Amino acid sequence: MTLTTRLLLAAACVGLAVAGATYAHPTWTADAGLDFWSVPALKARLAEDQKLAATLDTKDGRIMRRIAVKEVLIEDLVHGKTTLANVAAQFRAMNAGRSEYALVIRSIYPDMTDEERLCRNVISYAEAYLEGDEDARAVIHRLNDELNGMKARGQLVIPGPPLDTPEPAEVDDVE
Repeated sequence: MTLTTRLLLAAACVGLAVAGATYAHPTWTADAGLDFWSVPALKARLAEDQKLAATLDTKDGRIMRRIAVKEVLIEDLVHGKTTLANVAAQFRAMNAGRSEYALVIRSIYPDMTDEERLCRNVISYAEAYLEGDEDARAVIHRLNDELNGMKARGQLVIPGPPLDTPEPAEVDDVE
């Protein structure tokens, strides 16, 4: 047998094997990423994925700005430059219109008013901010005393819209 005949026979065997595999499992080429004939579909999917990535990057930027604002507020609170009620009011304003935040805050702090939940949320942020700080306990104790004092005097009023008040989706001034 000549070399050419052997090569043709080998190619035929490989071709038959591929044809048999394709008949037995029609999607194997797509599963293996070998379906070059669907390039337009792949390009469309790539475009969708890039659009999703851009949307997620935008949302990520907004969230990072919100975190930065909250950290500045917490820093002022920790250093005694503002009150717990004031920071809770600013947290409330930033969270307004975001029902998913209201659900999370209400699930973390059940059996409380939204005002107390907001204050507890602020205190939790302060605890995270102060993690590793030797004065953390004293600051958290001061904030809890401030909250308990407002509750005891019946002055636990945090101004601003309810946590789950709908707002236009395009308003992201604070973020």
